[in-house]
Amino acid sequence: MASENNIQPSVAAQWGDQLLEEGAGDVFGKTRQEPERKKREKAAEKEHDELLKTIGQLTVERDFLQRFCDECGYDPGEVPGRKGQPS
Repeated sequence: MASENNIQPSVAAQWGDQLLEEGAGDVFGKTRQEPERKKREKAAEKEHDELLKTIGQLTVERDFLQRFCDECGYDPGEVPGRKGQPS
């Protein structure tokens, strides 16, 4: 293949290895990187779950503070001591 395309055999071998490392082997079956890929996917899934949990917590806290401000008549955008003055 390398001689047909006028490239060095080492370059063709490098390209083949890179192609398999990037996951092209999934088309043909298991790759050499399968365990590492699964580990990365699991870590990404765990990080995604943690981010969703954090977003949920922050949403609850924001809603609580908004209700508190509404009940007390407090405007969080207002600068203390400058009532009625442009900021």
